[in-house]
Amino acid sequence: MSPRAMARRLARESGQTIVELSVAMLIFGIIMAAFLGIMVWVQTALVRETTRSTSVDQVRLATEAIDREVRSGNILCEVSGYYGLSVYTQSNGTTRWVQYRVSSQNLQRREYSAGAWTSWRTIASGIVNPTPVGMTTDVPFKLDTSTAAGGRVVDVVFLVDSDTTDSASNTVRVESSIAIRNQSTVTPCSALPSG
Repeated sequence: MSPRAMARRLARESGQTIVELSVAMLIFGIIMAAFLGIMVWVQTALVRETTRSTSVDQVRLATEAIDREVRSGNILCEVSGYYGLSVYTQSNGTTRWVQYRVSSQNLQRREYSAGAWTSWRTIASGIVNPTPVGMTTDVPFKLDTSTAAGGRVVDVVFLVDSDTTDSASNTVRVESSIAIRNQSTVTPCSALPSG
């Protein structure tokens, strides 16, 4: 092939220049960066929502357990300045003291068994009720001392936030009013075992 024929053939087989390739790669890089940014944002939101949902579910299940024990109980005592609740309850013919408390953003439970209190066990986390300083709103446990309730109703309020460091995280309010069915007529809280 002659040099002239070769030059004509090369002129017909022109490709892309370095500048064109660089511009195409720059546009592709910008599109990929935007796509990955959106994917990271969606993943973060999904993890946040899953964690929040898990925390709220734990608290709702714990509230149902408290409801069962209070409803089947005989004695209801508020302890620790609204941050604790003691219930003398019964199940399957066995009576026992059960205590709940909020400590370090955890809802904990223990019971009096065989002459001693068991260790505190965390049953829900992410509880961010404010520490009451002269206030009685948004406290975890509050006995309704009105004449109509007669000390037989406990208002349970849990403010749940699985990540207090995240400004996008929302606090969820879980509340319930639970009435004891078989309240004892004596002053029973003095019978609460120490410990």
